[in-house]
Amino acid sequence: MHGMSTVLEVIVDRLRLDQKEHFLNLFQECYGDHIAKQTRRRFEWQYFMNPYRSDIERDERLNIYVASIDGKIVGCMG
Repeated sequence: MHGMSTVLEVIVDRLRLDQKEHFLNLFQECYGDHIAKQTRRRFEWQYFMNPYRSDIERDERLNIYVASIDGKIVGCMG
């Protein structure tokens, strides 16, 4: 494939609440069942059940940054 290049558009933005399952699926794909279950439990507590949470902004985005390609979450930080 010498001489050919592929340009991918990577979009980085804060995680929207409607992307929650896609975000958690990333951990399933990368780390398997055990880590995915732990991540889901922590995520639910930290962002939804924690009485002291302040992470959900008025625009229903979390303070987690995700990288997406063609609408699929491929990375995260936060």
